[in-house]
Amino acid sequence: SILVETADYVAVNKPAAMPTHPSHGHFDDTLANALVYHYKNAVPPFCPRFVNRLDRGTSGVVLVARHALAAATLSRAMAAGKMKGSIPYKIFADTALIDGKYLAFAPDRVIRNTAVDALAHLWESALNRDATTYSVMVAEAGLHAWRDNRALLKKESPSLTDDERLRLMHASTLAGMAIAQTGTSIPHALSYTATTDAGFAHGRAVGYFQAGYLAAADEDTRKNLLRAAGFSSLQAYEDFFREVCGEEKLPAEILEKAVDAVMHTPAKLEKAPFQVDRETLRKIAFFMD
Repeated sequence: SILVETADYVAVNKPAAMPTHPSHGHFDDTLANALVYHYKNAVPPFCPRFVNRLDRGTSGVVLVARHALAAATLSRAMAAGKMKGSIPYKIFADTALIDGKYLAFAPDRVIRNTAVDALAHLWESALNRDATTYSVMVAEAGLHAWRDNRALLKKESPSLTDDERLRLMHASTLAGMAIAQTGTSIPHALSYTATTDAGFAHGRAVGYFQAGYLAAADEDTRKNLLRAAGFSSLQAYEDFFREVCGEEKLPAEILEKAVDAVMHTPAKLEKAPFQVDRETLRKIAFFMD
């Protein structure tokens, strides 16, 4: 199935057992064959240029450029680390070890950015079209754990006790459990441009767009999510974010570029439990401006 389609590229969800391109023994049952057939009436003729490839037995997203310039541009971006990639399969461990001592030598900025990212996972999993009774239950437990740890983020990392580090890990674990049920939403989608083009750390980037995302929700939901995390208002969250992540604002051109990118990502737009058009997305993106 085609996830994103533009004049420059398409993003395709490749099923398992389908080769990406023809090879010995697979001449007409590949993703390349399927794309050529799908675009058989395209002008100019469609010639798939694969930016990334997946093994035949692996399912996941494959990015396909529609012309040579797009192929070169996207390949350079991927090589430069300006494209976010995820493993195309799910891993379910039999055993997971959670040890607060993992954070003993982590810099303050890493702990703070990771904690803000955990908060984003909790809010985005709760405020999500795919939320379920189970995911909301986990998110609420995670928000309460996160709230109890909020003051720790203002401490210097070396002064944290082992118990405090374990509490931070506990909140992040619940955040991971919640977001695994729903997937991330609009703030994460907006954040990638902030990271690749403005150098914002991931946690700082996703945190930048949380206030705007919550502002777009209905009032009761917004107040409940803020209260669960220990904030009395959106302004209280914004003040906290600036204190732990910095005052720097994203330039307007970066925000516009982020909006453009997300408008071509319907899978993320559909995660929001409210209608999202370009104007709504711009309000979310520019809320902290």
